[in-house]
Amino acid sequence: MSTGGDAIRLILKSKFLYEYFKKHFFEEFKNPLMIGDYGSGRNEEVPMFFSIWINEYFPEFSKNIETKEIKSYIYCIDLHQTRLLSLMNKLADASILSTSRMIFSKLEDLSTKAEILDTQIKLLKKEDMNDLDLEIEKSKRIPENYFDIGVLNNDMIGFLYQYYTENSKPSNLIKCLNEIRKSQKKDSLLITTGVGLLYKNIDYIKLLKEANFEFIELIDINIKDQDQLLVITKPEEFNLSKMSLLNHYSFAVFKAI
Repeated sequence: MSTGGDAIRLILKSKFLYEYFKKHFFEEFKNPLMIGDYGSGRNEEVPMFFSIWINEYFPEFSKNIETKEIKSYIYCIDLHQTRLLSLMNKLADASILSTSRMIFSKLEDLSTKAEILDTQIKLLKKEDMNDLDLEIEKSKRIPENYFDIGVLNNDMIGFLYQYYTENSKPSNLIKCLNEIRKSQKKDSLLITTGVGLLYKNIDYIKLLKEANFEFIELIDINIKDQDQLLVITKPEEFNLSKMSLLNHYSFAVFKAI
């Protein structure tokens, strides 16, 4: 059963995401998917999910799992090197550092200033680096149209909204969201987690729409019995007061357009 440390597993309660991952990770898998973990901090949930946990939900593809075929690379992006170092150690202990990258960057600077953490670069051999690794190392930035899936904690949007509003720079929030959008491919997905946990007075759908993300669905789940309590597919029904209550987990899915 999912608890605080692995609640992201509950996104597979979404029929839309379940079918998407089944198709792109297994049935029609060709190349590793590129995952952007925006504002990762020290949290290992996203790399753990895409490197290990997701396989547990598709036992019919166990043959692929046994061959240790790389299904995804996860790019953990944060502006604090100490957080990334802490996360790097966790992922090394979980034996998934080889498919995870620690990216030192502010969200508003993704396309102009980003680099793989020096500590990790020293561990990577050239033959272990994929095309995106090599591009980041060369240009010190995240190129446009690269990520297949993005994950962003909803409270990160709320925090940035409050921070930039208080500092008279509200346009910087849209710049952050635009940079996220630029880093993702057209028709890629953005999953926002922890919807409505904090900052309940912000119109997240409107903000993401301004950055060319189209709302697909929002789901609220009871963590205890893992029942879906609420499924919203129409933006006008979006009500943050009902999201992320005690022992609930809420998340939303958007498409890059």
